[in-house]
Order: sequence, then structure tokens, then C-alpha cells
Amino acid sequence: MIVRIVYGTDDGASHDAATPDGSAARARLARAAAKVSGLETLIVGWRVLTDGVPEPTATAEVRRSCVVVLVWLDVGSMVAATPDEAGFLGDRLGLQINVDRGDTYEVMSRTFGSLPTPSAALRILTLRARPSVEATLFERLRDIQTRLTAHGLIASHVARRVARDGIEALVISVWSDDAAIEAATKGRTDRPAFGEELEPWLDSVAIETYRAVEIAPRLPMSSGPPIVVLDGARRIVDLTPAAAAILGQTQDEAVGMSIDPIGVSGGPVTPDDWLRARPDGGTDDDVGESAWPLRPSGQVMIRWRLRRDVPVPGRHTLLVHRRHEPEPSAEALDTALAEAFPPERG
Repeated sequence: MIVRIVYGTDDGASHDAATPDGSAARARLARAAAKVSGLETLIVGWRVLTDGVPEPTATAEVRRSCVVVLVWLDVGSMVAATPDEAGFLGDRLGLQINVDRGDTYEVMSRTFGSLPTPSAALRILTLRARPSVEATLFERLRDIQTRLTAHGLIASHVARRVARDGIEALVISVWSDDAAIEAATKGRTDRPAFGEELEPWLDSVAIETYRAVEIAPRLPMSSGPPIVVLDGARRIVDLTPAAAAILGQTQDEAVGMSIDPIGVSGGPVTPDDWLRARPDGGTDDDVGESAWPLRPSGQVMIRWRLRRDVPVPGRHTLLVHRRHEPEPSAEALDTALAEAFPPERG
């Protein structure tokens, strides 16, 4: 996967188009992005440039610094869609931005802890790796992103490129709000979260923060209960659009997949044990937290509840939430099943 990050400004007269901070503008952007083949994730960030004025006034010209992050499934899709980058942003996505520069990186890993929210905080870290320790740095970065999903991280992409003076790492992270960043960094917002763990492998760090909106144009975002139906071989035989979005898959991609990557919390229970009849005849649900793998690299941190032989014998239902959402309760699964499989009326 490829991430293209484009920096620029707007002209103070096209804020609605350049920065989708209203629900109507976000909806238009989501529809436009969904029509672009190979575009996997789109993040638009913005912040006010005051030109030395502490706060813009009603008569001051308000300009914004803008950043557009485009994650592509492959290089071919990116090249085919963007022969003219400024034209693509303006004509295809409706983002009227004066482009200053753009950089391209190879995606190394992705981590997701929540579905996109209407507006969030975007944090971009540019890290210069010390010589000969790049592999260790990227392993550590991936581990840290997983841990940060418990601290308000919605999504992150870790990427790399070869610069003239060494390897450059890029961490693009979307957060629930500024307070989450403040807490995760223990008030040191000028440093990476868990920065002390990264210091042995870093030469330099630069950090930028924006208001932002994230869109995943490939995924169905329909409302409804996020449930997955499994067969006796632990394969997904059906799932709702909401569950597909939570797992970071389309419905077509998910059907037929095995749930082997998910383990039961609190003990060494293998996937084979999941769907076996319990020796004590118990019918309690299993619950847990897991990292659901994404192709070609990445993971979604999910919470789940499994109920056997529902909605019919031989089929088993998972209720899935991303990590930021509450742990799925038995009552929530009851409600989801009633909505997805309403009882027949005589």
C-alpha cells in the first residue's frame, strides 16, 4: 500500500470545500471518494494560519494550512487517478487547495481502534531513524500503535521512505480529540507518545497537529447491528454491513474468511474449542478482545461476544465492536439478534 501526503493552503474563501468540517461537506466528500478506484483511506486535516494575529477576527482574512492524506491500495491505482494532483483534489474530491508539496511513502503497518468520527485530531510524526536500526524502530512503532488504541487512538498508518540521508518514518494518527493526545503523551504533546521507548532509535522528530476528518470510502457504513455469522468450521458465512466496516473488510472480502485470528481472553482456548459443546452443558457466551488482521498489513483492535447455535443450530453469532466502543454485553447481543433476525409473526 502507498500513502501520499499533500500539503497546502486554502485561500480563505473556500473553507467549506477545502475543509469538510460540516456534515453536508463530509457527506459530499465521502461520496466523491467512494468513486475513486483504489482509494482505501482519505484524511483531510486543517488548522488556522493567523499570520501573527493571536486569534482571527471577523474582519481578518482567515487562511488555513491543509493536509490531505490518501492511502492507495497500490501504485497503479494512485498513478491512474492522479495524473494532475491539484486537479484530482479539486475536480474529483472537491478540495480547493493550493498545493505546496507532496510526499509518497510505503505503508508498513496500520492499526484501527475505532470507526471514523465526524471530526477528530490528526497528528503527523516525521521520524528520522538512526543508521542500521530501522527494522527495530518500525517494530516498536507498530507495538506502540496497538497500545495507543486504549488511549483514544482511532487509526494510524506507519510508513517509510528512503531519503538522501537515511530512512524516514511517518506516523499518521487520528485521535478522538486533543484531550486524548494530551493524556497519551502525559502532557508532552511536542513528543511522541511512549517517546522514551523510541529514543534509542531516533535522530530527530517533527510533529504537526490538525483538526481532521477521516473517510474510509471502500467500507459500507450502514447502520444496524454489527454481527458476524459463523459455520461449524469457523468460517464467516454472513455478516452485516456494520460488522464489515468494523472489521475493515467489505462484505465480499469477509465471507469465507476464518476467525482463527481471534482468541478467547482469559485462558489458552484455541479456536477449535470455541464451537465445541461445553462438557458442563453451559451456554454462556464467550467474550474477548483481539487484533483482527488486515491485508496486506495492519490490524483492527476489536471486542467481541460469541454465542453458539444462534440464530439456528450449527450457526454461531459474533457481536463485534471496535476497541473504543463498550464491551459487547449479553443484552446488546440479544438486541442485535432481535433486529437482525426478527421473530416470525403467525
